Amino acid sequence: MIIQGLGNLAAPYGTNYKSAVDRETLPVSVAVYGEKVSISDAGKALADADAASSKLDTQNRLAWLSDAAHSLSESEADKLAKDYASASDGVLVTDESIEHPPLRLASTGQILTDEAQKYFDGLSNQVKADREQIYSSEKAKGTPAADIIDKMLAYNDSLPMKYQILAGYKIGTY
Repeated sequence: MIIQGLGNLAAPYGTNYKSAVDRETLPVSVAVYGEKVSISDAGKALADADAASSKLDTQNRLAWLSDAAHSLSESEADKLAKDYASASDGVLVTDESIEHPPLRLASTGQILTDEAQKYFDGLSNQVKADREQIYSSEKAKGTPAADIIDKMLAYNDSLPMKYQILAGYKIGTY
């Protein structure tokens, strides 16, 4: 069983992700702060841009991988593709739930059940093998490494939604 928290997920690539639960803020009444504040038009535009960016991040947490691969040299992109192909998926849970069980899915905050963990474990080895096969076959054809990563990400999108949610690729309920 592989359990991964958000804190260590993208550390090798210098990226920090927050779960949908972490991104939410609790509404606080005006009485707590004592006054209302207004935001300039520039501030509103910046907030809207940040919200749009956050929404994209939650659609597929690995979309950045394609962008990164396409900006690297071929040898660097190939290392990234090979590393990704050989990486095992884990159920993505919140860091807080690792420290204070029960384990909760990072994408939804739902409690990770034994049934869901067994379902995930039953597919994860096949998913890894399939990605390794994509890498090997595309490499043999001479496909550029960044395009190989795109093919592996497209494969991820074809996986059952329940698996994608458990792995933290997508946000939703299963």
